[in-house]
This record gives sequence, structure tokens and C-alpha cells, in this order.
Amino acid sequence: MNNLDYKRETYHRYREKSKARWKVWYAANKVALLERARQKRRAQGIGISGTCEVCGFVGKMAKDHNHATGAIRGFLCSHCNLALGHVKDDPKILRGLVKYLKRYA
Repeated sequence: MNNLDYKRETYHRYREKSKARWKVWYAANKVALLERARQKRRAQGIGISGTCEVCGFVGKMAKDHNHATGAIRGFLCSHCNLALGHVKDDPKILRGLVKYLKRYA
């Protein structure tokens, strides 16, 4: 057996042991991991049900914040929140979009 074959065999043996250890660890910690993820989403305002302050959609909301200050502005649906992000929270761009839509609507 040459050195390359030895390395491959060692790698595959380690990989199988590692997979088995990971499965055991995950099974033992699954509930705690899921709860931690839920708490993190709640703290970030993700998955909170409510009404979007822009379009009135009722469902899961995303926390909207000012990127410069970090201050929370409110809760929006993911579509409105993404739209604000795409226009970089610039009212001038939003007014331009409104004019464009009115012109071609």
C-alpha cells in the first residue's frame, strides 16, 4: 500500500466515524438546537405574525430597521422589507418608482 492509498483509507475511516458521532450528537441536542433557533428568530422579529404597515398583508412579518442607526422602525412583510432594501431606504428612488408606475399604469 502506497502513501496515497493509506491517506485515502484513513480519510474515509475518519469520515465514517465522524458522521456517526455527528448523528449521535445531533439526536441528543436536536430539541435544544431547534429551541435556540426559535428564540433567535423571535429576537430578530422573524416569523412574528401581524399586519404589514405598508401593504396591509396579514401573516409573518420581518423586523424593519434603519441600517445607519440600527433603530427598529416597525414590522413589514418580507416583500415590502426587501423592496426597501433594494432601493437602499432612499425616498427619492421610491418617488421615482411611483412616477414610473403612474406613467405606465
